[in-house]
Amino acid sequence: MTTDIFALPEIQESQASKHVTHNEALRQLEALLARVASRAAPEPGSPSSGDVYIVPGGASGAAWSGHDDEIAHFYGGAWHFYPPIPGLSVWVVDEARPVRYVTGQGWVEDLARPRLPTRSVSANYTVQTADEGHVLLVDTSGGPVTVSLPAASSRGGLTVAIVKASSDGNAVTVSPDGSDTVRWQSSTQIAAQGDGTLIVSDGAANWVAVGGGGSAGGGGTSLPLLDNQALFADSDDDTKRLAFELGGFTTATTRTVTWPNKSGTVAMLADVTGGGGSFTAFDEDGGTTSGLTWGYQAGSVRSDAGIVDVPAGTVTLADNATNYVEVDATGSVSVNQTGFTDGRIPIREVATSSGSQTASTDKRALMVGGQVFYAGLTAALPCNRQPVTAPQLRDHSETSPTPAPAAGTLDVDVSAGSVAEVTLDQDVTTLNLNNPAPSGQASSLTLVLVQDGTGGRSITWPSSIAWAGGAAPTLTGTANSVDIVTLFTRDGGTTWFAFTAGQDMQ
Repeated sequence: MTTDIFALPEIQESQASKHVTHNEALRQLEALLARVASRAAPEPGSPSSGDVYIVPGGASGAAWSGHDDEIAHFYGGAWHFYPPIPGLSVWVVDEARPVRYVTGQGWVEDLARPRLPTRSVSANYTVQTADEGHVLLVDTSGGPVTVSLPAASSRGGLTVAIVKASSDGNAVTVSPDGSDTVRWQSSTQIAAQGDGTLIVSDGAANWVAVGGGGSAGGGGTSLPLLDNQALFADSDDDTKRLAFELGGFTTATTRTVTWPNKSGTVAMLADVTGGGGSFTAFDEDGGTTSGLTWGYQAGSVRSDAGIVDVPAGTVTLADNATNYVEVDATGSVSVNQTGFTDGRIPIREVATSSGSQTASTDKRALMVGGQVFYAGLTAALPCNRQPVTAPQLRDHSETSPTPAPAAGTLDVDVSAGSVAEVTLDQDVTTLNLNNPAPSGQASSLTLVLVQDGTGGRSITWPSSIAWAGGAAPTLTGTANSVDIVTLFTRDGGTTWFAFTAGQDMQ
């Protein structure tokens, strides 16, 4: 037998050599959660153990033929294939982007996970102006590679991400020229595939390395902040904190460092007030901003529907008011006087008086590498049934509702929690399982059924529930006894598959 979603092999009762089935399931999980080397490459002639690919359409290799779109995993001297699951998202290394499997379409770009333009590098390389906003994918399979940074003062504001793209023992060394300083250390090494660093020029004589790094430049290295600059970085691992220091103070100067709040709002990753390293999308356009007209530079908006490029333009501000400038998912830039709108991206908050702009505050937030940085959540975080890919959970809990029957009817809201405890104080003749996930997604529900002090209560199960052998269980009738039933559906509740997890639990 196998599991219903991932088709993982299950250990059977009294099965010999249980470790074989267990290890097979671990291997399959490893492949489904791994980074995929390619979805276009032909079958490798000499694969290595642990190699994972997506089999391209029309593959003709001896092992791959007939396995289009399946995930191919090489181990134990042979290829193993796993059919894709709708909604499964994986990272493709040679494309440096995520893809998601969609029924009827195959593997398509996962637009829910933003990406930056890329440039491939396989030999020693000096960063160029044209690399602005790019991710340099460095292939070190032919030997170590040094990425050199030109004089920061000659590059103005320049931001480049550098990522090691190959799996080998060679490192990427990121090093400044002789006149500059990388404010991380004199040089940093990136040793592991998928690791990287974000390099920002402050437009003066310094480069700043933000996050990432490898064995020679791991998280936690002191990162000085330049005078007149606010630059923050947050690690993927909340246990790693970044130390910093402020420099360049002169008499009677004041510098304020504001950390991201803990309300769950997006924290700005980088905004350099001196001009270097700032991002220009939807920034104020000084050439068109005047009086009650606020001008903005061109930008782009990414959503599940794709990327919308928005040209530069202007909005008209209300006088003697606080104006909130924002952009929606269609790229429409608007202004109102009541506050920023849920579901839209804040751009600017502008105060006006007597026909002039008296205060203007940048409200944009920057995402780098598809990551949104949270300082902590103190309220619910709705995901609207969108995929959450490869999380590592330290601890979690589930909401457990306690619906009660009334007049013979028991309504259970599946969306309210996946483990529901029901005290049976009457016979249930109508059971409604409401609000499961839509068809194509799985909903599971565990019912903890507790007899009241009288006992003998029963449930008439609806025909939409399928039982093993077609026979529903008979509930334990003893007063205060506990039975547990587990159900799941993949078609929006048309059919529920159910089994008895335990009876007369004591």
